[in-house]
Amino acid sequence: MLHGNALTDALGGVPEPLRQIAQAEAQLRQMLTTPGASFAEMERVAVLSGNAPLGPGSQNVPSGRWSLHPDGYYVRYLPSGYSSTRVEIWVPQGSPAVGKEYDPATHIAVPGNTARQRLIQSGRAQQQH
Repeated sequence: MLHGNALTDALGGVPEPLRQIAQAEAQLRQMLTTPGASFAEMERVAVLSGNAPLGPGSQNVPSGRWSLHPDGYYVRYLPSGYSSTRVEIWVPQGSPAVGKEYDPATHIAVPGNTARQRLIQSGRAQQQH
């Protein structure tokens, strides 16, 4: 594990995106070995903020757009931050999806921007604050 000048020297010729990753990993390793680091602090280091640049093959998908799922229902994903996504489902009358149970753990929300992270879902209810 490298710190300070040793880390800076080791990353001297590394492109900026890789340097950011290496620095975040070093910071996380240090936080994991230091008592008292909270999950929120670690999340702040591990999750990059801002908009990801468009990746190859990206599509402009408006936030909140409804998509037809192959099982016959419509779904949209409304993320708020890294760790919370509201999933809304609409099942039209007469759809083959009527009466079927939706298991969010078997679905992955795929963003239109290929450079962004795919979101795995869970069936855990969100805590209301």
